[in-house]
Amino acid sequence: MQRKSEQSNNQKNDTKTNKVEHAKGYIENFFKDLNDSTKQRMIRIGEFDSQIQKEKLSKKEQKKLRNAFLQLENKYNRMRIKKLTVKDFQLIKVIGKGAFGLVCLVREKDTNEIFAMKMLNKKTMIEQGQAVHVKTERDFLATANVPWVVALYYSFQDENNLYLIMEYVPGGDMMTLLINKNILSEELTRFFVAETVLAVEAMHKLAYIHRDLKPDNLLIDASGHIKLTDFGLSKELKNIDNTMDTLKTKKDEYSILETDKFRSQIELRNASVKARRQLVFSTVGTPDYIAPEVFSKTGYNDSCDWWSLGVIMFEMLCGYPPFSAKSRRETFLKIQNWKKYLVFPSDVLVSREAKDLIYKLCCEPENRLTPEQIKKHPFFKGVDWENIRQQTSPYIPQLSSAIDTSHFDSFEDQIDLLLNDSQKANDDKLDIVQFKGYTYKRLEKKKPEQFIQDWIKNFKDLEDK
Repeated sequence: MQRKSEQSNNQKNDTKTNKVEHAKGYIENFFKDLNDSTKQRMIRIGEFDSQIQKEKLSKKEQKKLRNAFLQLENKYNRMRIKKLTVKDFQLIKVIGKGAFGLVCLVREKDTNEIFAMKMLNKKTMIEQGQAVHVKTERDFLATANVPWVVALYYSFQDENNLYLIMEYVPGGDMMTLLINKNILSEELTRFFVAETVLAVEAMHKLAYIHRDLKPDNLLIDASGHIKLTDFGLSKELKNIDNTMDTLKTKKDEYSILETDKFRSQIELRNASVKARRQLVFSTVGTPDYIAPEVFSKTGYNDSCDWWSLGVIMFEMLCGYPPFSAKSRRETFLKIQNWKKYLVFPSDVLVSREAKDLIYKLCCEPENRLTPEQIKKHPFFKGVDWENIRQQTSPYIPQLSSAIDTSHFDSFEDQIDLLLNDSQKANDDKLDIVQFKGYTYKRLEKKKPEQFIQDWIKNFKDLEDK
């Protein structure tokens, strides 16, 4: 008994010591960060004062300009130390529903800026073995500062949920466009596939594989250009031995493959929009776009994303993915026997160049085209790869306002669930270990000289205000 008592006391002492060390480390880091931030602030103000002397401005104008700069610096510091919560955002509408949570259109109360908020339930994520995946998604989004990827501005958590505050991309996703149009012209297909090539290439250059590339995860922005989203199944290349990996298809790894309700190709093409969305292309997911080596457990590399792009291109031109079947198992078998089932319909006109590109994407991994080879393929003749994002898109979504949600499905029945789930307490205290380090803020500062130039450029507008 005495020995047990001593052990218990030792454990309590160790716990107390750990808490003290943790508190000490927190305080030290806080004041170090504060000191570093103050130094950086003084450096920036010094740079600003040097730059402002070079401009031909009156004393009054210089004073106004300096006050504006200091106000921006103060705002930045407030945002840097502020702990964000879901209460800082006004819910406008639920625009998406996934296996683990919801996506909402929200307005930040302090700034009135519009964002898309992805809310993921912690308990569900842990039960489904998705804790690592959601951390990977957050890490990638925090790293990816490229125009081809939906931008992440904040991530935070409460006792129940994880939150990703991202840019709102109002044009909807590619699946919705395909449902509305059934098939796309080769001109529009060429444009969207070319932009997706650049988007996937940009992701690979950041050493990540998407692994879940499908029309649902290709968003269309207000100008009609592509942005990648949903990186819950992404994988960092540096964590793959010999650039190869084996993806488990168990529930804990690929739980998005939940629906067994598929139709034949003929039924797919003739199905109503509502039925097609509900039975085949639900937000829960579908295996139609996954490369065969992902299922084979023989290992794979980033070329699996190019297979998925080939399947997406087939669907754009033909109106359905080539390996859909009545059940998930049949779909798996068709993908494994892709040489037999990758057949173009006789009643749809597809050019020889388009077919050739699809065949060279949907093939054995070692034979798939590289990004540079894809760009040189005859199907993309005339594409200006360097400036495509600055060009006018062949398709521009019609939008009535900054909060137009007409290109997304309605999930009004989920609002009460969302509000209740974000407010109720959770006895499990899940945010200590599994999601440590999840918080992120993207606070971008303009350089002093850029701030001055912008201020001078808009001086009259500022005076009017």
